[in-house]
Amino acid sequence: MSFWQRLWQHLAAPPPSADFWYVPIAQPTYTGKFVNEQTSLQCSAVYACVRVIAETVASLPFNVYRRLPEGGKRVATEHPVHYLIHDSPNEELTAYEFWETLMLHVLTWGNAYARVLTGARDVVTALIPIPPDRVEVRRDLDTGVRYYRISEPGKDPEILFDDQILHIPGLGYDGLRGYSPIEMQRQAVGLALAAEEYGARFFGNNAAPPMYLHSTQQLTDKSKENLMQWFSRKFGGVSNSHKLGILDNGVEIKTVPINHRDIQFLELRKFQIEEIARIFRVPLHLIQNLDRSTHNNIENQSIDFAMHTIRPWLVRIEKRVNKALFGPRESGTYFAEFVMEGLLRGDAKSRAEFYTAMRNAGIMTANEIREKENLNPLPGGDELFIQGAMVPVSQAARATTEESAV
Repeated sequence: MSFWQRLWQHLAAPPPSADFWYVPIAQPTYTGKFVNEQTSLQCSAVYACVRVIAETVASLPFNVYRRLPEGGKRVATEHPVHYLIHDSPNEELTAYEFWETLMLHVLTWGNAYARVLTGARDVVTALIPIPPDRVEVRRDLDTGVRYYRISEPGKDPEILFDDQILHIPGLGYDGLRGYSPIEMQRQAVGLALAAEEYGARFFGNNAAPPMYLHSTQQLTDKSKENLMQWFSRKFGGVSNSHKLGILDNGVEIKTVPINHRDIQFLELRKFQIEEIARIFRVPLHLIQNLDRSTHNNIENQSIDFAMHTIRPWLVRIEKRVNKALFGPRESGTYFAEFVMEGLLRGDAKSRAEFYTAMRNAGIMTANEIREKENLNPLPGGDELFIQGAMVPVSQAARATTEESAV
């Protein structure tokens, strides 16, 4: 299909009620591939990176905590927001599905939106995801107030304000919206899609180099077309490979040699996987590329992923949730926070050494350790202990002097 044919597909006018009007027009790249937030997911590396980040964030417990007067915190299961962000934000979605959807939006579009529904006394009752392509973020030039223009299919545009929407922006420049990673890096994604299509078409042509049919006789345009269609139908595709063919009327097959080593096809595909993983800051072993991974460094890479990829996203979400879902009176008492200790646990030996040190230093109780290991508390396990063999140096010197005097 030519460039103009593909362009016409995007410009041809559908019915006014069609969802087409709310689907982003893919932007062309130098490879000729059209890339947008949806078509980019056809690239396996993009899909894998988005999936591993979205699923990791969605799988972490997200709690509402109450600050205690004596210091510390406790899980505030009685607060209505806790159920929404921890269990189910609305009648249709679980909390896992909700956060997975919002992470998909922010990782591809650069922004995630959810409508905030409230009941009596402005208590938050539900959170409804909004597709990012249906939201425009604007600022009133006279008042400086930020507002959101929502365009739903079949409905008149609706205006929402900050207290009516949960907006999680990615990296941005104007304080209104975040950059779309796909839009900013569409050339890299387009190159990966083009390489994938090239490989698919190569094997769809029996993994044979380009070829043409040479005839010693003069053929009309209609004869050429018929011959091409017959040849493609009989011998095109992997299922028709190695079939015996017979050509007459002086027709013979000529091939155009191609050296994949010269164009570094495999190296290109591997590099594009690394390029896309670099965009999303995902270790290669998490998207099933184990060329440079060993048993010794995978654990460190996983911890690095938790600290430098997942944690910034968690903090970004926490800040926005605290700002949007807790009023001025509640924000001093309640706050939302992810529990990410599970991502940093390490292996069994490392955890045992850490717990031993914390227990002997009188920092953690037995029940606190059991809670982190998903074990039930035990009677008497809430008391702190400290190693009794450790005494001040001055006391040890005094005891030595007294023993010498005796």
